[in-house]
Amino acid sequence: MKPINSLIMLIFFMASLLSFASAQDADGVLLDAGTKKENRPVEIIVTPTFKLSDIRNLILSLEEDFIVRFNELNTDDDYDVLCYNFVPTMSHKKVRTCEPNFLVDARASNASEAAADLGRAVTDQDRYEIYVATPRALRKDKHREYETFQSKLVEFAESDESMNAIAVEIDRLNTSLKNFGKDD
Repeated sequence: MKPINSLIMLIFFMASLLSFASAQDADGVLLDAGTKKENRPVEIIVTPTFKLSDIRNLILSLEEDFIVRFNELNTDDDYDVLCYNFVPTMSHKKVRTCEPNFLVDARASNASEAAADLGRAVTDQDRYEIYVATPRALRKDKHREYETFQSKLVEFAESDESMNAIAVEIDRLNTSLKNFGKDD
């Protein structure tokens, strides 16, 4: 098609759209395209669209705020929370984890003891008896500290307004994430 013909077709198409255009005022009264719209309010409805990744990123940001606030309120450094990324064994994907310092210290201590035992091992039997605790075993070993940690979390979330507001928002977003794409 020649450029002049496509331009004429475009003008004709736009003119036909304008002649059939109609709008509604705030009261829902249908207005023709030629009707004057003086002093009539215009209502624009914007529906935000979120992606799952947007919700997840917002949750991560709020969790970080929650942890920072907890660490500010907490006076015992053993119960401060540390977040970091690591690559688990037999994987290539980074995983974010947040743990209290007492657990990080327990894991480091266990690994140091295992390395020292390996250095002292003389026979193969000695090497087989070296024990590196699993994450589950470490949590079981530190259950009293976990109970104290949990009680501190609950206490601060109930007594501090900003921490409570962050917790409520995280819960709301997690529910939205879980129900994402489902009809209300």
